[in-house]
Amino acid sequence: MALPQIKLSLARACLVAFLALELAVGSVVYLLHQKGMAQIPAEHSTEATDARRIATERILSLTDALRNAAAHIATHPQTIGSLSSGSEPQRLAQQANIRAFYPNAEVRLLPVNNTTVTTYFADPLYTVYSRQPYGTGATQPKKASASAPLEACTVHPVTDAQSNLRGFVVIDQQIPQLRAIFDAMPASIGYAELQQFNVSGAHSVLLRHGDESLKTATPNELVDLTGTTWRVAMWHQAAPPRIGAANDRVFFEAWLLATLLVAMVSGALYFVLGKTLQSDMRALLTMFGDIRHNRLRSVPLCLRRRKL
Repeated sequence: MALPQIKLSLARACLVAFLALELAVGSVVYLLHQKGMAQIPAEHSTEATDARRIATERILSLTDALRNAAAHIATHPQTIGSLSSGSEPQRLAQQANIRAFYPNAEVRLLPVNNTTVTTYFADPLYTVYSRQPYGTGATQPKKASASAPLEACTVHPVTDAQSNLRGFVVIDQQIPQLRAIFDAMPASIGYAELQQFNVSGAHSVLLRHGDESLKTATPNELVDLTGTTWRVAMWHQAAPPRIGAANDRVFFEAWLLATLLVAMVSGALYFVLGKTLQSDMRALLTMFGDIRHNRLRSVPLCLRRRKL
């Protein structure tokens, strides 16, 4: 009888179907698991990076404008002439003329022999820095008001046509936009600071924004602002719970349940098809036996029912 061979072929077919369905179920569960692990942290990291990039670009735009103004004043012929002449009235007159064009800034023209100049040499020339966190001494910090606008300063040397140093242009200007830039950053970034490098090697904090309890020894991001003695330090807020990382057991249980259902469906399919084929084989054997013995009867077939 060929029925055992048919059942064996049927078992193989059901096994192949089970493996194919199991592969599909496993692939779907794996992809959902990976998506849950990667999607939320990626979005969180992108938001923090974009906030830092926008803030640094805006700060650099303001400091570049201050540096360019100092360079423009330092190269003006009247500025060079007033410092080269050594005439105090001429220097003060030119200083007053410059202040008329920059009413929101304190502009000073200092000759080389002025002792006040030495207070600016602690910071590199051509850079923007802040003296706000310091008192009269270079190493004596003072606590600035949380609502006070940040005061930026830049020093630019004045040289004549023979490249002789004639003095310095000093611009001090309050820049309230800096605090506004920090305040505009979303709370989801965590905690951010605008820091300034000191001659002692440490960094003082000029501006703060966010949840300071997130601050640890090492920032998640640290970006130096070109042309300044400042840097932006960021401590990211903890990423939201990740679906894949927090609930691996849920995915495993889902895969296990799906595997059980696939196995049950494959077993039921094998049982039903086996019963159907067995019934049809018996009907066919009965039909051929009747033909051989010249008998006529009705033979039911599961695949197709008809009267012979």
